[in-house]
Amino acid sequence: MRQAIDTARRKAKHSDFHGRLRSLTDKIGVYRKLFYTKAPAFERRFYERKRQRLEALMRQEQHELEHYIENKMIMHKGSVAAKAK
Repeated sequence: MRQAIDTARRKAKHSDFHGRLRSLTDKIGVYRKLFYTKAPAFERRFYERKRQRLEALMRQEQHELEHYIENKMIMHKGSVAAKAK
């Protein structure tokens, strides 16, 4: 009878340890998710400004390309009209 009680206590302690360990593991997971995935404020600002500069550069290059294509089309129409005369 005493052996059964001791075995039950040992199993209870064993499962309690694993319960606490699992709880600690969950808390560590939450901590990592919160703090290791966040970028520092200076890094977020840096990437935001970099994105804005790249977008402005892309808009400028797109405008220049559209202007270049328009001029080429005007020149092409002029050369076709001159050949037709």
